[in-house]
Amino acid sequence: SERKISEIIDDVTLLNIDSSEVKLLDSDGNFRFISFIFTRCPMPNMCPAIVMKNNYLVQSFKNRHDIDFIMVSFDYIHDTPSVLKDFYGSITAEHDNWYVWSSAGKVSDVYRLTKQVGCEFWGVEENNIGHNLRSVLLGPDRKILGIWPGTDWLAGDVENSIQVLMQ
Repeated sequence: SERKISEIIDDVTLLNIDSSEVKLLDSDGNFRFISFIFTRCPMPNMCPAIVMKNNYLVQSFKNRHDIDFIMVSFDYIHDTPSVLKDFYGSITAEHDNWYVWSSAGKVSDVYRLTKQVGCEFWGVEENNIGHNLRSVLLGPDRKILGIWPGTDWLAGDVENSIQVLMQ
């Protein structure tokens, strides 16, 4: 069920772009900013905009080693680790705290994660994906510290909020 601010997110296991399993628990001790995307998104104001906003945030926090930026693809059929690596590997490789995780073979994990943060998606099997957008900031203990729904949030505003929430 959907969690609220100050509630803790369960651990999930997904795949990084090198096809290794990664657990949310592995990054406990760091703050995590998590967004949801998929490579076939046809809407420039949705997933591509989220990638650009994450890029801005990663740059803003490049001197902080206690926050990770994680983009999770909920397209568990098409977005294999190698597809995600082709799409995002060159941009994320320049940063040691920017990750893209695949849900290929991890359907129950990606549903558990998205449900808990209030992100919804559908139509993966029918190749007709729909989704809402939501980004969240988790604390070092996986507690939800901030939630940014939709596409209208401004990266500069979120940057300021994250700085306050990390104090």
